[in-house]
Amino acid sequence: MKIIFLVGIGGASGSILRYLVYIFTARYFYFVYPFQTLFVNIFGCLLMGIFIELFNSKLNINNEFKYFFLVGVLGGFTTFSAFSADFFNIMNKNSFLEAFLYLFVSVFFSILAFFIGIYFTKAIL
Repeated sequence: MKIIFLVGIGGASGSILRYLVYIFTARYFYFVYPFQTLFVNIFGCLLMGIFIELFNSKLNINNEFKYFFLVGVLGGFTTFSAFSADFFNIMNKNSFLEAFLYLFVSVFFSILAFFIGIYFTKAIL
């Protein structure tokens, strides 16, 4: 029950953080829909790669914190549910090329960022 509560608190925190990143990137970098979602997913996957590597090989972190941070915070921060809605909305505009480009770029660069995070963390530690 404790882990469920921690994941819930982490998820709420990650969702709030995602919203703040949306506001920040729109205001200071002029990101517009759907680039905020793309940025959050790629950045979140990079963080996931970094912290999975840290938690598995370098830091002795208890499972409760791992669930709080990885499943809760980063799970709430990244937005593949929002990504799916973005894809649907682009498709509904009959922008098929844009929709599939968005699909490819989102998935490819999110996975690439994850592996870069692992590689980068291994290289510096």
